[in-house]
Formats: sequence, structure tokens, C-alpha cells
Amino acid sequence: MSKEPIILSIETSLDDTCAAVTRGTSVLSNVVSSQTSYHASWGGTVPDIAKRLHHEWLPRVVDRALSQAGSPKLDALAVTIGPGLAPSLEQGIAYCKLLATKYQLPILA
Repeated sequence: MSKEPIILSIETSLDDTCAAVTRGTSVLSNVVSSQTSYHASWGGTVPDIAKRLHHEWLPRVVDRALSQAGSPKLDALAVTIGPGLAPSLEQGIAYCKLLATKYQLPILA
């Protein structure tokens, strides 16, 4: 029987910064950091603000997801590539590429 892959997934398509760790079809952790209060006074999501907050929050959200999952050895990374706001997606993709290079892991998109 083959081992079920452990995957860290990153989601930044709009205004929430999210990371989850899964083993096969089981969710080991799911962390969501909402930006809603930061955009409320503007009446909707402001792309530049969303981009900055994703950049700031991604390391903490990913670290929390990994910690809650028991810091497993990852087999791959996954990231949302669309649809969504381009500046938000760019942050998630860039951070995923950074992790892939650092840990020599494949990216699923």
C-alpha cells in the first residue's frame, strides 16, 4: 500500500490568508486569517491592501498550520493560481515557490 501524501496548501485568491495541511483526504490543520475588518471601511476588498497583508501574514499562517498538524514531513505544496485578484494570487504563488525552493518540494497548482 502506498503512503498517502502530506501536502501543505496555500490559498490567497482574495482577502483571506489561508493554509491547510492534508494527508490524503484527511485535513490535519486549516488556518484562516481574515482581512474583512481591514477592507470594511472601503466597502470591498482593496487589492493593494490585500497583497500587503498576505505578504505580512503568510509566514505566520503557514507556521501555525504546520504546527497544528504536528509539523509533519511534507511531500508537496499546493497553491491557488486562480481565479482571484492578481496581486493576492501573486503573493501566495511567490511564497509557495520560496518554500518549494527552500525545502526542495514539488508544487501542485
